[in-house]
Parts: sequence; C-alpha cells; structure tokens
Amino acid sequence: MITGCLQQKNNTYYAVLYVKLDGKRKNKWIPTGLPVEGTSQRKSQKAFDQIRLEYEQAQEEKERQEAEEARELIESKRKRQADVPFMDYLKKWLLQAKPTISKTTFKGYRTMLDGRVNRYFTELDITVGEVTPQHLQDFYQTIFDEGHTPNTVIHYHAVLRKALQNAVKKDILNSLTYGQ
Repeated sequence: MITGCLQQKNNTYYAVLYVKLDGKRKNKWIPTGLPVEGTSQRKSQKAFDQIRLEYEQAQEEKERQEAEEARELIESKRKRQADVPFMDYLKKWLLQAKPTISKTTFKGYRTMLDGRVNRYFTELDITVGEVTPQHLQDFYQTIFDEGHTPNTVIHYHAVLRKALQNAVKKDILNSLTYGQ
C-alpha cells in the first residue's frame, strides 16, 4: 500500500505519494485540481484517496505486466532450448560435463553417444523437448533385442539420465515428465 498526504501548494491541493523507486523513497506530487479556498477537508481527502487508489492500481498493473513479459521471455528461451535436436544437446552436455568427470568416463560416455545412441536418436529426428520416457524405453529395448545384458542398458541409462536431469535443472524440460 502506498502512503502519502495532502499538501497545499500555489493555492491548490496536491496528493503527495511516498513511493519506492529503485529502492529509494521518492515523493510524487499529483495535483488534485481542487482549490484550497472553498474546498472542504472531506472533499479534498476523498480526492486524495481516489488518486492514491488509481496510482496503486496503475502500479499493480505495471508490475503484473512486467512479470508476464518476464515469464514470456523465460518461456520463449526454454522453448528455443527445447527445440535443439536431441543428439546436439547430448553432445553439448557431454562437453559441459567433461571437466567434472574423469577422462576414462568421458571417453566411455562419448563412445556410447557417438555409437548406438547417435544411430538410434538421429534416425528418430527428435528435439530435446520431444523426448519422452517411451522413447528411452524403446531405445533400451533395442539394446536388449541385440542380445546385450541388463548391465549394458544400465550404463546407457546412466548417461541419458544425467543428461536429461541436466536439461530439467536448466529448465529446458519439465521435471514432472522425467520424474525428478
């Protein structure tokens, strides 16, 4: 709530509102249009209350609009990131993860991504935002169909899970879809 008072200046009533701009308190002088002489205190107070109410509503609308614009900007950025081809995202993620994992782990992840994962997901031609748990299940099933053990699937799952968790963390994907 904005506070303020009624002041007289040049034989006219002014509503002086105390507002915060950039963290500092400022006085905003708004003329009521009422002359000091011949205007009752009650009428001038009513004009002040109306001006204060209108100013508060304008500020609330401005803040709501700014919040909406910020939300739309974030959503637009997230959508652009979600439109990246899945394999491009995985390669970028691996390069970003490289400093945090050992050389041997990095080489193993790169081999997995460059081989079977690349063949499968490039053929699907899907983006990060389009990847679903069903796509992953189907991918794991192809590994089983090739005669590999569950342990092999676990290794692939670990890589894809880390990459997708990163996408959720960076707000590229919705955590509800991927069970975070």
